[in-house]
Amino acid sequence: MNRYRLGELIRYYRKKQKVSQADLCRKLCSVPTMSRIENGETDTPMMMAQTLLERLGLNVNKFELLLDGNDSKYFRQRDRVEEALGKRDRVLAEKELSICAAMVDREKLHRQYIKLQQAKIMLLKAEEWGREGKETERQKSLQTAEEFLKEASEFTIPPENEEIGDILLSKIEIEILLTKVQKYHMENLKRVHNYMKKHYSMELKEEIYPMVQLELAKLLCEEGKEEEALRELEDGIEVVGDGRSYRYCAEMHFLYAQILMKINAEPGNQIWEECVNQCLQSYYLYQFDEDEKAREVEKYLREVLKWECIGQEL
Repeated sequence: MNRYRLGELIRYYRKKQKVSQADLCRKLCSVPTMSRIENGETDTPMMMAQTLLERLGLNVNKFELLLDGNDSKYFRQRDRVEEALGKRDRVLAEKELSICAAMVDREKLHRQYIKLQQAKIMLLKAEEWGREGKETERQKSLQTAEEFLKEASEFTIPPENEEIGDILLSKIEIEILLTKVQKYHMENLKRVHNYMKKHYSMELKEEIYPMVQLELAKLLCEEGKEEEALRELEDGIEVVGDGRSYRYCAEMHFLYAQILMKINAEPGNQIWEECVNQCLQSYYLYQFDEDEKAREVEKYLREVLKWECIGQEL
């Protein structure tokens, strides 16, 4: 990308969102360097440019069109790593990640990316140990994954106890905070929630925001805050409803019904009818995806809600 156009783009959206240079470049570069980037006075490494734009909530999925040869090879290799992880192929992921790790020397954002993927690989390893019934090995893998995530976080993300208000996050930084080892950290979820609500475009919200709302609602339920949990689910369902994706929607509808039941649902009353409605929406979404969880919703309808689907077959 032309350094002047990049600088103008960053400065325009930073001012539009009333973000300070210090907040935008926190743990990436100095404020004087940030000024030089905005003024087009210095070349910006592609990973830093991507991080700065994503921290402003901008979608840079088409960034590959702006890459030079070496950068293009690097990001294609990252795609191979993530494709292997998506297929849950740990051995292939390790192989592809070793290639990726050797492509860039000591660059901070690159090392952060490697640590994140190492954590994901260790989580796959923990699943393998779990299937084999080797609990000690599984716990060691989970601990190693947690350590990798901590190291990845320390590169650019302020610690949870640092009083800085809302922080700006790139997609990689969000992924670090949301990679689940055993249980989500409430403070991490709140950080991502507050950031995305304020800065992210609808297109990017669809990718992550509903999952954040879903997990936040679960944690609120554990704390006995059912009303707050319902509000978070309503917000998440609204984002999905306004967009083109329905990811996490079935699970949100089902959880919504379960929380309502805990509040005050009796057969035939309005809340009970809403529980049935939420379950049916969940059931048909799971059915559409041929997801086995449809059976769980069906069982809940019949055994918990005592719903008699006269003339209908689930």
